[in-house]
Amino acid sequence: MTPTTTMNELANTVTINWSEPVNNGASIISYKIQIRTADLETYLEDPVNCDGSHLVVLASRQCVISVQRLMSAPYSLLKGTSVFVRVLALNVMG
Repeated sequence: MTPTTTMNELANTVTINWSEPVNNGASIISYKIQIRTADLETYLEDPVNCDGSHLVVLASRQCVISVQRLMSAPYSLLKGTSVFVRVLALNVMG
């Protein structure tokens, strides 16, 4: 489940996509989408734009976040830098 990021220059957004992982028979109930900050070590969730428990995000396995948001605290990324993301799947088993 390696996430990919796609920049939309016109909309000034980044779309994060991922594939459904092996769930061992237990349905995925949520995802934790974590974006790496400018310190290159810390990963944080954006509960407004990338809430992995939201039904649309859960079903589509994608979320969209503005470049402006990524350039603001707490992410503080510079325009044009790569966006690194990790996605964790949660089911009733953990």
